[in-house]
Amino acid sequence: MDRESIPAIPPVAPDNDGENTPNFHAISEERKELRQAVSELGEKNGIFDKHYRKPLEDLQTQAAEFKVADYGGLSGAKIELKKQKADYEEQMEAGRAHIDYEAIFRATPEVAGVEQLAKKITYLKDFRMRRMFEILDPNTSLSTKKRNTAKTL
Repeated sequence: MDRESIPAIPPVAPDNDGENTPNFHAISEERKELRQAVSELGEKNGIFDKHYRKPLEDLQTQAAEFKVADYGGLSGAKIELKKQKADYEEQMEAGRAHIDYEAIFRATPEVAGVEQLAKKITYLKDFRMRRMFEILDPNTSLSTKKRNTAKTL
């Protein structure tokens, strides 16, 4: 995972007083993504030193600024983090592309047929899974099990 592929969400949210406080949820999410990339690469790697060490250290220092006492205790900190999480998710949702399927279907009608076929395949897979669970269910009668196994084999 490249650092460039991570969406740019400002980790600073405006506070009600006008001062800027860091969005600790955004910082936490970014740290989690970087740690996952590091675990895939390994820390004994030149790529880690070149691309991931400094951003992780910076995020760690930003995260260290979070003090529960600044928010009036644990309950206040939880409320603030929930607000920050909602802000972060709203920003993430705003950054996503919305796909206009109607326009795609008008431009290329073949795609609609492929989508319908994919839905049918999904339905059939779900049906087979339900049948399999019926067979495995100890409460299912023997005649139902025989009927289901005869049709699925």
